[in-house]
Amino acid sequence: MLRNIIIAALLLVPGLAHAEFNAKKATSSETRPAEKAAVLTVDGMLAKINTTYMQGMQRCYVKGLAQHTSLAGQVTVVFTVNPWGRVSGMVTGITPKVDACLSSQLSTWRFPSPRDGKDKPTVATFKINLLLRQ
Repeated sequence: MLRNIIIAALLLVPGLAHAEFNAKKATSSETRPAEKAAVLTVDGMLAKINTTYMQGMQRCYVKGLAQHTSLAGQVTVVFTVNPWGRVSGMVTGITPKVDACLSSQLSTWRFPSPRDGKDKPTVATFKINLLLRQ
């Protein structure tokens, strides 16, 4: 069991993830004062997933390994961060149970509010591909 957790930990890293960021009319040339709230960025989002949310995702994969010892493949995580930083989305690609477990993890995720070019709250959609294997 510990071996599977270690394997899952090594395999589920942002280095294996590809993220696409689609925010409505976001501009990167705009500078913001240091006293403003945190700004949602792709790097910040991946770092938070790795440091805060990866354990929950690993648990889902380990549960799947308990039922199917050869469980492996790619999952696609598509989620939207709303103007209040809450996340909704779904995961597809492995088995219905593991996908459902991973999808339920998304509802617990929180990020800084995405901002548009006028520094107004907006929505941002991300797509991450993770490779799960032993």
